[in-house]
Amino acid sequence: MSGPARSRADYYDDYAGPPPARSGRGARRPARRRAPSGPPSTRTIRAAITGAAIGAATFIVLALVIGFSFYGYFQMSGRILLGVRVGDVRLGNMSAEQAAAALESAWSADGQGLVLSDGQRTWNASPAELGLTLDAAATAQRALAVGRGQSMAQEIGILLDALLTGYSVPPVVALDQAAARAGLEAWAGTVSQPPRDATIRFEDGQVVAVPGVPGRSLDIEATLAALAADPSQAMRGGSLPLIMVPVAPHL
Repeated sequence: MSGPARSRADYYDDYAGPPPARSGRGARRPARRRAPSGPPSTRTIRAAITGAAIGAATFIVLALVIGFSFYGYFQMSGRILLGVRVGDVRLGNMSAEQAAAALESAWSADGQGLVLSDGQRTWNASPAELGLTLDAAATAQRALAVGRGQSMAQEIGILLDALLTGYSVPPVVALDQAAARAGLEAWAGTVSQPPRDATIRFEDGQVVAVPGVPGRSLDIEATLAALAADPSQAMRGGSLPLIMVPVAPHL
């Protein structure tokens, strides 16, 4: 005997859905999606190149902005470029007056010494003994002139070079020639070696001739001329070569 007719909706209500997934060893694992193999697509390569180009362009723009900022600051402020130094004294971001004071202080505190050498022997002297003094004001102005007075491209190049590797400025050294001559005359007696004349001596009842030995004398005028040609060289190197001349024995 058939019952009342059932509608389509009744059948949907009776549908309980798919059977539940099995768990445990018999459960089915979802299929893994394999990554595509082979070379990257043209779109991927193009995106990488674009990213690298944008990064490089950003770096260049930032470097230019920083460079022009430093350039403008130091050109307008009247201060010495960062990285500029005289010997071991760093003068970056100082005014000329501050740099001169720092140089004077360092010159006095360090007790600048000078080594005299005749090629075989050495002696220690002070620069003042030989008429050498630091012109701190002129040295500070020389440091201030670094990165100024050239074309903009040259000035920016010098600025970057000073920032990255440092920029050494030679000191301006003044020479008092009268004091230098007096100092060399005072040292002449110490550094000169007088000759020894030939003589004779007796050995085992025999007369033996002893030859003379040449000496050496300080050539004051030649040494002074070399010092006057570049007074700062002696201070940069910390030594003064003495020019010696041979002196023949009388006998």
